[in-house]
Amino acid sequence: FTPTAALVIEYYVANNAMTEDFWRIQSPVGFSSLSLDQNVYKQLSQDRAQMGLRVDGVPIMGSDLSCKEDRTPVVDMVLRLITTQQPTSMVAMNNLDKLAVMKLRDGEGTATHAR
Repeated sequence: FTPTAALVIEYYVANNAMTEDFWRIQSPVGFSSLSLDQNVYKQLSQDRAQMGLRVDGVPIMGSDLSCKEDRTPVVDMVLRLITTQQPTSMVAMNNLDKLAVMKLRDGEGTATHAR
Protein backbone atom coordinates (compact mmCIF):
# COMPACT_ATOMS: atom_id res chain seq x y z
CA PHE A 1 0.00 0.00 0.00
CA THR A 2 1.88 3.00 -1.36
CA PRO A 3 0.90 6.29 -3.03
CA THR A 4 1.56 4.79 -6.47
CA ALA A 5 0.03 1.33 -5.93
CA ALA A 6 -3.25 0.35 -7.58
CA LEU A 7 -5.51 -2.61 -8.14
CA VAL A 8 -6.14 -2.90 -11.90
CA ILE A 9 -8.72 -5.31 -13.27
CA GLU A 10 -8.86 -5.94 -17.02
CA TYR A 11 -11.99 -7.22 -18.74
CA TYR A 12 -11.97 -9.61 -21.69
CA VAL A 13 -14.61 -11.25 -23.85
CA ALA A 14 -14.66 -14.79 -22.42
CA ASN A 15 -14.90 -16.50 -25.81
CA ASN A 16 -11.83 -14.62 -27.06
CA ALA A 17 -9.71 -15.00 -23.92
CA MET A 18 -10.20 -18.70 -23.13
CA THR A 19 -9.93 -21.91 -25.06
CA GLU A 20 -10.01 -25.48 -23.81
CA ASP A 21 -6.21 -25.54 -23.84
CA PHE A 22 -5.05 -22.15 -22.57
CA TRP A 23 -5.76 -18.52 -21.74
CA ARG A 24 -5.03 -16.01 -24.48
CA ILE A 25 -4.72 -12.64 -22.78
CA GLN A 26 -5.07 -10.06 -25.54
CA SER A 27 -7.33 -7.19 -26.48
CA PRO A 28 -9.05 -6.25 -23.22
CA VAL A 29 -12.44 -4.59 -23.66
CA GLY A 30 -11.84 -2.28 -20.69
CA PHE A 31 -10.28 -1.93 -17.26
CA SER A 32 -10.99 -0.61 -13.77
CA SER A 33 -8.47 0.70 -11.28
CA LEU A 34 -8.48 1.56 -7.61
CA SER A 35 -5.72 3.33 -5.69
CA LEU A 36 -4.14 1.22 -2.93
CA ASP A 37 -2.51 3.84 -0.74
CA GLN A 38 -2.13 4.12 3.03
CA ASN A 39 -5.65 5.54 3.39
CA VAL A 40 -7.11 2.37 1.84
CA TYR A 41 -4.89 0.25 4.09
CA LYS A 42 -6.14 2.12 7.17
CA GLN A 43 -9.75 1.63 6.11
CA LEU A 44 -9.21 -2.08 5.43
CA SER A 45 -7.50 -2.48 8.83
CA GLN A 46 -10.44 -1.09 10.80
CA ASP A 47 -12.79 -3.39 12.72
CA ARG A 48 -15.71 -2.35 10.52
CA ALA A 49 -13.85 -3.80 7.50
CA GLN A 50 -13.13 -7.20 9.06
CA MET A 51 -15.35 -8.96 6.49
CA GLY A 52 -14.42 -6.51 3.74
CA LEU A 53 -15.29 -3.10 2.36
CA ARG A 54 -17.76 -2.68 -0.45
CA VAL A 55 -16.65 -0.36 -3.24
CA ASP A 56 -19.56 0.62 -5.45
CA GLY A 57 -19.43 2.32 -8.83
CA VAL A 58 -15.83 1.71 -9.93
CA PRO A 59 -15.83 2.89 -13.56
CA ILE A 60 -14.89 0.64 -16.48
CA MET A 61 -12.51 2.77 -18.55
CA GLY A 62 -10.83 2.43 -21.93
CA SER A 63 -13.90 0.79 -23.37
CA ASP A 64 -16.61 1.23 -25.97
CA LEU A 65 -19.09 -0.39 -23.58
CA SER A 66 -22.10 1.76 -22.82
CA CYS A 67 -25.03 1.89 -20.43
CA LYS A 68 -28.49 3.35 -20.58
CA GLU A 69 -28.59 7.13 -20.53
CA ASP A 70 -24.96 7.35 -21.79
CA ARG A 71 -23.51 6.70 -18.34
CA THR A 72 -20.08 5.18 -17.85
CA PRO A 73 -20.33 1.45 -17.08
CA VAL A 74 -19.31 0.59 -13.52
CA VAL A 75 -18.59 -2.46 -11.38
CA ASP A 76 -19.00 -3.04 -7.66
CA MET A 77 -16.39 -4.97 -5.70
CA VAL A 78 -15.47 -6.09 -2.22
CA LEU A 79 -11.95 -5.52 -0.87
CA ARG A 80 -10.76 -7.46 2.14
CA LEU A 81 -7.40 -7.44 3.88
CA ILE A 82 -6.50 -11.06 4.64
CA THR A 83 -4.05 -11.24 7.55
CA THR A 84 -3.94 -15.00 8.12
CA GLN A 85 -3.16 -18.00 5.94
CA GLN A 86 -6.65 -19.38 6.53
CA PRO A 87 -9.41 -16.77 6.73
CA THR A 88 -12.15 -17.76 9.15
CA SER A 89 -14.99 -16.99 6.76
CA MET A 90 -15.91 -15.18 3.60
CA VAL A 91 -18.80 -12.80 3.09
CA ALA A 92 -21.86 -14.31 1.42
CA MET A 93 -23.53 -12.65 -1.56
CA ASN A 94 -26.73 -12.12 0.42
CA ASN A 95 -24.79 -10.21 3.11
CA LEU A 96 -23.07 -7.66 0.87
CA ASP A 97 -25.43 -4.88 1.93
CA LYS A 98 -24.20 -5.28 5.53
CA LEU A 99 -20.60 -4.42 4.61
CA ALA A 100 -19.16 -0.97 5.23
CA VAL A 101 -18.80 1.09 2.06
CA MET A 102 -15.67 2.85 0.83
CA LYS A 103 -16.79 5.80 -1.29
CA LEU A 104 -15.05 6.84 -4.49
CA ARG A 105 -14.27 10.53 -4.85
CA ASP A 106 -16.53 11.20 -7.79
CA GLY A 107 -17.78 7.73 -8.71
CA GLU A 108 -17.13 8.30 -12.37
CA GLY A 109 -14.03 8.74 -14.49
CA THR A 110 -11.59 8.20 -11.66
CA ALA A 111 -11.08 5.31 -9.33
CA THR A 112 -9.47 7.09 -6.42
CA HIS A 113 -11.13 6.74 -3.05
CA ALA A 114 -12.65 9.40 -0.86
CA ARG A 115 -10.68 10.51 2.16
